Amino acid sequence: MQNAKLIVAVLFLFAFILDANAEDGTKKGWQRSALFGLNVNQGNSDVTLGSLGLKIEREKSKDIWLFEAEGSQGQTDGETDVQYLKGKAHYKHLLNPMRYFFIGLDGSHDAIADVEYRFILSPALGAFILKDDKFRLSIEAGPAVIAEKLGVNEQEDLAVRVADKFDWQISPTSKFFQNVDIISVIDDPSDYIVDAKLGIEAGITDGLSLVLSLTDRYNNQPADDNKKNDLALISSLRVDMSSAS
Repeated sequence: MQNAKLIVAVLFLFAFILDANAEDGTKKGWQRSALFGLNVNQGNSDVTLGSLGLKIEREKSKDIWLFEAEGSQGQTDGETDVQYLKGKAHYKHLLNPMRYFFIGLDGSHDAIADVEYRFILSPALGAFILKDDKFRLSIEAGPAVIAEKLGVNEQEDLAVRVADKFDWQISPTSKFFQNVDIISVIDDPSDYIVDAKLGIEAGITDGLSLVLSLTDRYNNQPADDNKKNDLALISSLRVDMSSAS
């Protein structure tokens, strides 16, 4: 767990260092937001699920940066049954308006699924299928290196990664989003991971919006005595913390 926490801290420290050293004109490109979620149910079962997400992103000229962290903690009848933490640092460099080079570093920890840590380094080539003010759809593919500890077993593997990302700006204050990452180990194609997310965001006031998201994390070869699939439906508030231009 300490390794997963460390990578999240490093990713965000790097993001703030970039921001602090940027010139005034460059800083205006940074967008910051935070997500806060809390679901409580009391009755036959007492269920509490809290979630927190932080995002820093910038899109300017030919470069797109994304730093993101998310975590969730949940209990049912006093017993912890959700404890998940994830951080990512992604960079895209546009080769032309519709093609780009991508490199990403992702780190995660899932105490309930016995994932002590999972780090994924993945360069890729990508393309925008749709890219306008309303729709943006991209796909990317490339190799990946996975370093993970499942239960007591540590391993490193070379894999192939395929991903897509879709955003639909429904109106000036609402949007639909979806992304899927599929990573398969080259030496053992039955050893693969699918990380998918979709949701909708609707503005409430200037700088505040409601987000409903569904996440699905599937590991075809999980740690011993663990299920392959984790599904979560989370409602949260998104707060825009971007500096005024």
